[in-house]
Amino acid sequence: MKRVLATSIALACLSTGVQADSIKTFRQLCLANAGNPSAIMAAGKKAGFDMTKIGESSAMGLRKKTDESLQINVFTNHAFECAVTTSDMANPDQVGAAFFKSLGLKPKRGQAKGSVGGQSYTFKHDSEGGEAFVMYRN
Repeated sequence: MKRVLATSIALACLSTGVQADSIKTFRQLCLANAGNPSAIMAAGKKAGFDMTKIGESSAMGLRKKTDESLQINVFTNHAFECAVTTSDMANPDQVGAAFFKSLGLKPKRGQAKGSVGGQSYTFKHDSEGGEAFVMYRN
């Protein structure tokens, strides 16, 4: 019984670390370079993402060692969109709460509005098919 409990605690700590790391990645890449796809691509490469340019201002990147992807203006109708994704977490509600808390925002139905550099953005946490931390503007 002690071994099962210790394993559960270790897994909970591991998922919290991954969650915190993906939120940190989002903040360092998307938030810090909001609205600037070129800067996000450069920062993504520097952070170890294998970036592939898809179009004029669009790119995708994978960082296998952390199980994360970075997407910039990929398959979107928004003027700007940046997302960091990772695999499913044990408690998506807790993950979403941590994401919005890190931004100082109060969400309604998984999203919130905020301002970065004088521009209005929508921030979203999506837990379908993994965890996605997203920001976009129209």
